[in-house]
This record gives sequence, structure tokens and C-alpha cells, in this order.
Amino acid sequence: MDVSQEQQVVDLFNTIDARLGSLTGLVNNAGILLPQMSVEQMDAERINRLLTTNVTSYFLCWREAIKRMALKHGGRGGAIVNVSSADFTPV
Repeated sequence: MDVSQEQQVVDLFNTIDARLGSLTGLVNNAGILLPQMSVEQMDAERINRLLTTNVTSYFLCWREAIKRMALKHGGRGGAIVNVSSADFTPV
């Protein structure tokens, strides 16, 4: 599945609900690192792809997990762990 696609994230969490039951944790570990290039070489398509996968996907998964785990939504609480990495080449 592609966690940068909202409907696929919703479908994933609905499948978890149906097959596994109560959600108690989420580990967000999605991300892409395309071949390195300087910022001035990047076009909008590349920037948007990076942001959608590396940022938006985290929010989509947070949202769906919170809907299931948060006490205010009838959940029993839980934990969310976000994993990140960096690989920057000085310019």
C-alpha cells in the first residue's frame, strides 16, 4: 500500500479494525529519499512527492490511529512512535 494515498491509509486502518481489533500502537516509519540533488535543481513535482510521502503520510496515519486509540474517541489509549532519518550532503 502507499501511505501517501489517503484512501489507502483509511482502508488499511479499516482492515486492522476488522481483522485485528483494538489498536494500541502505531510506528510511523514511512519515507523516501530520492537521488540527491541541490534544492535549486528540484522541481515542484519532486518536492511534492517528498513532502507527501515524508510528511503527509505521517499525519494520515496519526489521524487514523488517534481516531481509534484516543480516550475521547472511546479508545483505551496507546502509543505512537515516529521514526525519522536524515541523509544530507553539504552543498
